[in-house]
Amino acid sequence: MIRRALILLPLVARAQDGFPPRAPGGLELHGVAARRYLGFRVYEAALYLAAPAAVPEQVADPSLVLVRYLRRVVLADLRRAWLPSLGEPLNPGFDAWLRELSPGDEEHFAFTPAGARLEGPGRHALHLPPGPFTTMLRASWLGAEAPAALRQGWFRRPGRW
Repeated sequence: MIRRALILLPLVARAQDGFPPRAPGGLELHGVAARRYLGFRVYEAALYLAAPAAVPEQVADPSLVLVRYLRRVVLADLRRAWLPSLGEPLNPGFDAWLRELSPGDEEHFAFTPAGARLEGPGRHALHLPPGPFTTMLRASWLGAEAPAALRQGWFRRPGRW
């Protein structure tokens, strides 16, 4: 099972991680984090924003979370990892979109006022309209319900980095 515990990466590690400083649509790299399980890095993630934000509550869409997997994650573990933040049962469209992930795979979670667009390897893009599920999905990355370490990985604190 993948736990949602995180280890932070400093922003200066960006060049080593290979995340581009800019994403389509004029979004700029804002912060990074890595998720570990049993001491192994499972994935690295980058947050792109149109405007800088000091705290999650200040994030205005559009925003993009780009996730790069470093380890294989089987579908059952992926589903279990999403359940605490998205509820049970998972949204049927989102559940059908999920796939087993391999090292090097990337997923993109783009959020706009018109909803969300999810992209991943071996599947069609999923468009989610604004609504409760899209709000929960966004909050799992950016909101007060996201793990504290994830929020800290995205948002700089005065005197850090």
